[in-house]
Amino acid sequence: MKEKFTFDNIKDFDKHIECSIPNYSHIFDLISSISTYFIEENTNVYDLGCSTGLLLKNLSIINDIDNVKFVGFERSENLKPKNITGWSWEKKDITKHLEILNTKLKKNVIIFVRIMQDKKT
Repeated sequence: MKEKFTFDNIKDFDKHIECSIPNYSHIFDLISSISTYFIEENTNVYDLGCSTGLLLKNLSIINDIDNVKFVGFERSENLKPKNITGWSWEKKDITKHLEILNTKLKKNVIIFVRIMQDKKT
């Protein structure tokens, strides 16, 4: 019997999402491209539900700007990447920790991408 999918038991989430979501790489590229318009010095960038943080890592490389803070929030410890450079990953259920938006920097950029799929019957 196949194990039921959960974020706590998925083995290679990045590969899984690339195969499961049509045009996921295009969405990823689009967000990366438009991020340069919004992210500037003195900005906090929060990825709510960042999974492995692949998008946030990419944004931190593309937007290599002074005094920008990149933070990913995810509630599944299983998705935490092993190597984190240029950004931080925090285990939090964002529905219970919205105080993150109260910051001292001038600007917040919030990334929340929710891709809905039809359930296959």
